[in-house]
Amino acid sequence: MARTVKVAIIGSGLAGLTSAWLLTRPLKTKDVEFEVHVFEKTDVLGMDAASVSLTNSQPKKQWRIDVPLRAFQEGYYPQLIAMYKRLDIKMRQANFSYSYSFFSPPGPHQKRKITTTFIYNGLSGRTSFGMPSYLVDTPQFPQSSIFGKLFTELWTWVVFILMTLEILFCFFIFVLYSVPFFRSPSAENQPFKEWAKEVTPNSFLARWVGLDIAWQSYVRDIIVPMLSGVCTATEDDVLDYPAELFLDFIWLTIGTHHYVLANGVREAVAQLSKDLKHIHVSAPITSVTMDPGAPHLASLTCATALGGQETFHGFHHVIFATEANTAASILSGYASGIQASSGVTTRTFKHSLLEQAEALSTFRYRTAVVVNHTDDTLLPDDPRDHRDLNFIHYRGTELGSPEKDPKRDSSVCVSSSYTMVTHTLPRPEGYPTHQPTVYQTTNPYIPPKKDSILSVARLERAVPTVEAKKALQNFCQQKERKWWECSAIASTRLGPLQGAGRMTGGGHPGIWICGSYASPGIPLLEGCVVSAKDVVVEGILACEGTGLREEPWVA
Repeated sequence: MARTVKVAIIGSGLAGLTSAWLLTRPLKTKDVEFEVHVFEKTDVLGMDAASVSLTNSQPKKQWRIDVPLRAFQEGYYPQLIAMYKRLDIKMRQANFSYSYSFFSPPGPHQKRKITTTFIYNGLSGRTSFGMPSYLVDTPQFPQSSIFGKLFTELWTWVVFILMTLEILFCFFIFVLYSVPFFRSPSAENQPFKEWAKEVTPNSFLARWVGLDIAWQSYVRDIIVPMLSGVCTATEDDVLDYPAELFLDFIWLTIGTHHYVLANGVREAVAQLSKDLKHIHVSAPITSVTMDPGAPHLASLTCATALGGQETFHGFHHVIFATEANTAASILSGYASGIQASSGVTTRTFKHSLLEQAEALSTFRYRTAVVVNHTDDTLLPDDPRDHRDLNFIHYRGTELGSPEKDPKRDSSVCVSSSYTMVTHTLPRPEGYPTHQPTVYQTTNPYIPPKKDSILSVARLERAVPTVEAKKALQNFCQQKERKWWECSAIASTRLGPLQGAGRMTGGGHPGIWICGSYASPGIPLLEGCVVSAKDVVVEGILACEGTGLREEPWVA
């Protein structure tokens, strides 16, 4: 008879569901059978927990809005795209256009303003750049004569072309330095702010024509706001990111397409979870302990919806697919419950748990706020500047309290050190045209109108630092890397702390870590898939002496 191996997965985001799906694939041998339990703290599986449904005049039809925006791009997401193709999950091209704007707060003699300074129409510039409305509307010469109008229009185009050429030149510098074999070796562990300063054009000719100032403005007004929006991190966090992560992102996404799931993340959740038999929702884990009946196994205790507790016993492996700080807290509690008088093997296991918790504690988090609403005042002032994604950046010192207006909800606002990004959501087919346009704003620091708010979600996002990048080596290491490749897509292997010593044959549960942060690159969906695959295939299956009958997907 096949022996049953029980695996607990804490968290049902993409990392947890990918792990669960892999553990339900056919195995090479028939003497092992996995019993997979997924524990989720919310009342629905986590990847879709924050999404919202809008019902139109026909109750059977709903507009399901994914929260957050789960867009992904060719080049940077090869494993994710390959898995979606393997599961026959439909994807749709969404080559977003962008606007970049400044926010000017209200003053004694002026209203607040959102002024667009740069418009990018997508596809790596192949669809051209847009002229901001402020250039069109700013007169340069007297308009009383036909010659004045002609000179004004000519001057506007000259200024626009020079501005565009300046930005293209700076983009060329960024791309050139992002090429893996052109990079400085120091970029691997260098904060982005130091790297950006180091590569500033500083020759006599560059300074004479102002290229040094152009580069500094490009980084401050376009690159940092864009990366702040992508990473849902403050602009100071972006400046402290390891430069290598952003260089990889730029290099891998040049000229590629954006995609979203055609049927939303619900389809991905359904496909990944369809073979699971033990799903526990509204079951936040409160502790992991040694199984009292079998100390070489683990017991999990979770809170119940009625306010009590329930304990599940007999787990051979526990996968933490949660935020790093949550995993660190639970692991510290697990270790503290192991007695100092235990045997040598158990004491070694306790030490491994503490090492895992210490490494995980180096990862920092920011809370991102995502608001679905119908308030168009969170977009650029001029409708001509509206694009799919609207990045609004505040360049001054930290704003104080948000605008005090009884009609606006300041409780959803974050610090103005974030870049506020508003996505104009495309209407689904059949959605009534008389209904207002729906927007999804991430990290608003301008309060939306109270009667416009459809939903509010608060999500945690890991913020990589140079210190955290070093700590990541404990969980994920680069296996091999060809000379033209960058680290974000290089093949990986498990780090020494994965399994908490189980890989060397210790008689205790395997403790595994996966998630967006547990893989090289910016903490995004790709990291969830890569780390889950490594944990299951190279970790749990290897420990149990089996493997998958066939490759789950080929990137």
